Amino acid sequence: MAKLKPGGSFIERELYQSKAFMSLKAFSVKLLILFFDKRIRESRTQAKDKKGNTRVPKFINLDHIAMPYAEIEKKYGIKRQTITRAIDELLAKGFIEIRHHGGCCQHDKTIYALVDNWILWTSYTAPFSVRQRDVRRGYQGQKVGVVKNSSAQNVTPEG
Repeated sequence: MAKLKPGGSFIERELYQSKAFMSLKAFSVKLLILFFDKRIRESRTQAKDKKGNTRVPKFINLDHIAMPYAEIEKKYGIKRQTITRAIDELLAKGFIEIRHHGGCCQHDKTIYALVDNWILWTSYTAPFSVRQRDVRRGYQGQKVGVVKNSSAQNVTPEG
């Protein structure tokens, strides 16, 4: 088994007692915890105000979290379809947003941001954001996208 990094992750009570969190499906909760684990907190030496007094360290990458599907598949053995459904649910309920769409075989990672829209979520609200669907390339069947000649183009207007 791989060596675990030291430390842990903190989740606020307001978050895990919210209606949005309670309505998440099983793997969506696990994936959200993985997103929380990707957060980076500034060191205590960096956590100083303008006067030089120490303050509580803040997270510095909340709007720049990379979570590649391949990493989740390899590390945790989760199927891609399950990951996609969980990300769709986290997007819809306002836990994450997509800052940069990656993919298309360019080794470009999708960049996510942790957001607080889940506070506004109710069971009858519209999804906060929706993942952009992939464009399928390759053979699409015969004559897909070909415009057929219609007899309506040859008709002259009466007048």
